[in-house]
Order: sequence, then C-alpha cells, then structure tokens
Amino acid sequence: MAEHGAHITTASVLDDQPSIFEVVAQDSLMTAVRPALQHVVKC
Repeated sequence: MAEHGAHITTASVLDDQPSIFEVVAQDSLMTAVRPALQHVVKC
C-alpha cells in the first residue's frame, strides 16, 4: 500500500519553494522557540 503513495512525498522534495504549511509551521516553531533561546542566552 505504501508504494501507491510513495510518489506523493517525492514531489515536495523536488520542489524548491516550501508550501504554505511549511512556512506557517516554521513561523510557529520560531515563535515558540525564540523566547526559550533568549532565556538560555541571557542566563
């Protein structure tokens, strides 16, 4: 069954531009991680 969906994941690897979902996920991650990193650097 996995061989039927294998082509779906390779399309995003070959694409140079990230999808909107990847951009939003990265932005959300940085919003959450940035204060923690600033706290670690400050101490």
